[in-house]
Amino acid sequence: MSRTSAYPGMGQTEQAPQAARFYEESFQYVFQISLTANQAVKEQRQTIDRDADFIWTALWGTQTGNYSVQFRDAKGGIMSSAELRNANAIGTAQFPVPLMKPRLIPGGGFITMNLTELTGSGNVIELVFAGFKRFKTNL
Repeated sequence: MSRTSAYPGMGQTEQAPQAARFYEESFQYVFQISLTANQAVKEQRQTIDRDADFIWTALWGTQTGNYSVQFRDAKGGIMSSAELRNANAIGTAQFPVPLMKPRLIPGGGFITMNLTELTGSGNVIELVFAGFKRFKTNL
C-alpha cells in the first residue's frame, strides 16, 4: 500500500508500514533437573528460542519425589505468592494444568523457576511448558 504526500507539489510516494502478521505452531519446551536430598535451587531458567515468541498455556511433568516450585515470567512477574507443592501446580500429560491466563514469553526470553526438593532423597524432575510458538511474518 502506498500513499501520496499531503503537501501540494510533492509527488513523492512513500510506503506505508506493513502490519506484522503471525502464525502459530504448537510447541513444548522440556526442562529437566536432578536435585539432591533437600536441595533448593534458585533462578533456574527455561530459555525460549529466538526464532519466535512463546505463548505458554499449560504445564505438566514427572518427578521421582515431592518438591515445591515457584515460577517467574519473562517480565519478572512472580506467578504465586510462595513456592507451591508440585501436586498443586504441575499436571500430568493426561491432565495438564492450564494457566489461568496464557503468558507471552518473547523470543530469547525465559521462564524462571525456584525449586526445592522435599523428600529427603534425590529427585529427578521433568517439566513440560506447553503452548504455541508465534512466528512473525510480513505478508
